[in-house]
Amino acid sequence: GFYSVDDITGSVAGYQPGANGYLAQALARSRAEGLLLSADILPAFGQSQSYQNLAIDSHKSYGVLLLQNGSSEVMFSSFAAANPGGLAQMVSLGSGAAGLGMVLGIEDIAVGLAQSDRDFNDLLLKVTGVRVPIF
Repeated sequence: GFYSVDDITGSVAGYQPGANGYLAQALARSRAEGLLLSADILPAFGQSQSYQNLAIDSHKSYGVLLLQNGSSEVMFSSFAAANPGGLAQMVSLGSGAAGLGMVLGIEDIAVGLAQSDRDFNDLLLKVTGVRVPIF
């Protein structure tokens, strides 16, 4: 999911990344903005999917939210401070021509756990054709 943030620090409704309740606020905002993509519409392993009409506002900045296995019990944010151990779960893998868009690599298991392979290729998110700050 995507969620708009109130400022460059990533705050959502007065909660800063890393604060208790931050991820719940990010999830609530993602749902309210219609930007939470349910697991059942995400592409299967090795496949890709395009989403044309997301309600992304080019005048806002956004964070990215991953719900592990589609559940809100384990969530990760593009703001590292919001994740277990304050570790990055998402990394920028490049940007598009003229700065339009970006590719974000996402690790689906907490990188602080031994089970994580830290390859950041479990979900690749490619945003194209827009200049929207994603942190």
